[in-house]
Amino acid sequence: MAFSLVAMGVFVVICVLPVLVFLVLVGVVMLISGAEGSLIDASFGEFVIVMLLFGAVMAVFLAVLSASYGVAAVEFDLAEGRLAYTETSAWWRTRVRTVALQEVLSLWPCLEYENDREGSFSVQVRLPGGEEKLLDFGQKMPVDTLQRHADWLRPALGERVKPTRLTAD
Repeated sequence: MAFSLVAMGVFVVICVLPVLVFLVLVGVVMLISGAEGSLIDASFGEFVIVMLLFGAVMAVFLAVLSASYGVAAVEFDLAEGRLAYTETSAWWRTRVRTVALQEVLSLWPCLEYENDREGSFSVQVRLPGGEEKLLDFGQKMPVDTLQRHADWLRPALGERVKPTRLTAD
């Protein structure tokens, strides 16, 4: 997955910002408590409290960063030539996105192991702005249903419908 220079810059700022806030908070806590000198000069109890606060702040920060959208529903509308999908996340609001069928780069049924009876779909789409996204949906769908859906979409998508692939290697 390629990252743009802007995305990497935003990521660095987001990672550095909590550390800077932490250092400011340590300075304020030490100033209020009357501790002189550096953090090493502070008592061991203050050091433990500050480190626990830092750990809590970092845990919340990482939880928010790790909350990603998952695909909850997908609708292929062949008459209108569009794919609509609903994304949900534990931290963010549900959102519905629409992509033209011409922007579907590939679609393939996926099985974890060769003899599985259930699988899922993976769809690679190009979003506005040129960003590509991989959508995984339909977990635990019977293999015959996967094949029926792939056959139904093949006239609209043509060679972009790929053969079944194994995800566990």
